[in-house]
Amino acid sequence: MKFREFLTRGIEKVRVEHNLVCTAHNLKVIWDKLERDVPIISITRTLVANSASKVGNFLRVHAVINFECPC
Repeated sequence: MKFREFLTRGIEKVRVEHNLVCTAHNLKVIWDKLERDVPIISITRTLVANSASKVGNFLRVHAVINFECPC
């Protein structure tokens, strides 16, 4: 993940954005470990996609999720 700058203004909004970036990083680390250890994780994939979509709708941003098939 390449995070260069904050897209919001104000300390509270920047804190929220920073927390989202940290959460995304942690999810990516977990995802990579799961992908390495478990060949099929379709349930987890669905849960992550649904959660990202709900957060994106709440924040009025477009969540871009790019999953690669482990097949």
